[in-house]
Amino acid sequence: MRTEWFAAFIAAAKWKSFSKASEQCHLTQPALAKQIKRLEEALGTELFVRSSKGVALTKTGELAFQRLQPVLAEIKAIQRDINACTKKAKVTLGTLASLATYYLPPKMTAIPEDELDVELVIGESSLGVFTMLQEGGVDAAVIDVGAMRHDYWVADLFTEPYRVIVPQGHRLSKYQSIAVTDLRDESWVLYPHECESRRFLEHLYAAHGLSLTVARSAVIGNAMLPYVRCDFPKATLTCK
Repeated sequence: MRTEWFAAFIAAAKWKSFSKASEQCHLTQPALAKQIKRLEEALGTELFVRSSKGVALTKTGELAFQRLQPVLAEIKAIQRDINACTKKAKVTLGTLASLATYYLPPKMTAIPEDELDVELVIGESSLGVFTMLQEGGVDAAVIDVGAMRHDYWVADLFTEPYRVIVPQGHRLSKYQSIAVTDLRDESWVLYPHECESRRFLEHLYAAHGLSLTVARSAVIGNAMLPYVRCDFPKATLTCK
């Protein structure tokens, strides 16, 4: 059994609401419900009676609530004492090379060295880093979540506009802004499917009933401009 199962269960028991408990635990409601379900399976009993009015503890749920509260409090106390002894917590953070180069350095230098040790793990794509997070390879991730489906708590750090890059003389080169329908007949140079910008464009085309034509897939990490220059009149998509 895992402590996050205890925390989810105790929060739901206190609030008598999965939605309020999920906010307290920084989880989506389905993720919180899944953790409570796993605790119920591990204990071999139902802990809540669920209804349209909310949730109420069963008889075994009342017993678990009384017994698990001090257990979770003791585990947290042990963790605090250990952290106090070591004086430095360690976090493994998964991210992309671009973010590790430009975005994260000033954020990391602002962290007092004696408080937190951050180890960066660089992945080739947001999807790859997200997979590492799911498998426990990293503790947290700074990535482009985009259209990924997940139950993780997410905080938006910043946003970037997408830019369409075309060669000089291309019919779109004089446009100040471009509608999706303007891109109907374009062929593209894009990174592979695991790259978020590729999936973003695929979803955008599909939402408008258009068919995306990919003339060439670039290697992740390679500059896109040489591809566009060599493959006129193809276009590519990049962040600002």
